Amino acid sequence: MSRQVTAEQLSQVREILAQLDRLPTSPEANRRIHNRVNVRLPLDVYVIQANSRPTLQIFSRNLTTSGIGCISRRLFKKGDLLAIEFHISGPVPKLVLSRITFCRYLRAGLYEAGAEFLEAVTPSAYLVDRIPPHWVQMATMQKKPPTPAAASSH
Repeated sequence: MSRQVTAEQLSQVREILAQLDRLPTSPEANRRIHNRVNVRLPLDVYVIQANSRPTLQIFSRNLTTSGIGCISRRLFKKGDLLAIEFHISGPVPKLVLSRITFCRYLRAGLYEAGAEFLEAVTPSAYLVDRIPPHWVQMATMQKKPPTPAAASSH
């Protein structure tokens, strides 16, 4: 996918990331078990939905062994599933299944989001759309409306 980012867009993202880094964090606000590492990379993401896999680019803000903080032009909903492509070494990227834990508007059409890592795979050449089928099943199952019996019992 790898769309080109304009110099102006990259400048805006860097400015916002720098501002976020300067914000004081209290011990209560930093509930991380694992240490954060500031990593600034453009990353390709597949939004996993039942019938489609829209792709977009995010900018990483920080990483831990359990998740990622990022900046995006898209508003995500809590619980959205993403497949994030990490090009670490070699020609085949790692795909990491992630679940959005929060998303909030920053400014200039940009959102800050956090996601927890659920599973990592090296995509096989035999996969049609690079996304493991069980990831699509997870997305389909979480989007189902409640059954009438379950809805009436509340």
